[in-house]
Amino acid sequence: MRRHNRCRGLRIWKWNSFQIEVWFCPKGEVIEPHVHNRIDSKIVLLFGYMIGRIAGRLGHAKLFKAYPIPAGMVHTAEISRFSIFANFERWRGEPTSAAEDFTAV
Repeated sequence: MRRHNRCRGLRIWKWNSFQIEVWFCPKGEVIEPHVHNRIDSKIVLLFGYMIGRIAGRLGHAKLFKAYPIPAGMVHTAEISRFSIFANFERWRGEPTSAAEDFTAV
């Protein structure tokens, strides 16, 4: 299990340069503005409520909608209630975790 601040991530699938991580984020968590330089992602909110700059737009994430976040795109989130999201990742190089390829801006 990976960790960023109070969020916990779990890799549930990996194949070559692709993987899926599921992230569990507690109410009140703030995920600061950041980029992933080696990951092209699609974020899908599975449960809860989060608001922030996601896929280049400011607002709340809709359940089960895929938000593309290419490598180098700044994104952020505030967790209003316990949330779970999936991160569908295509890596440039060997996959590790979005928590490791994390650069605050």
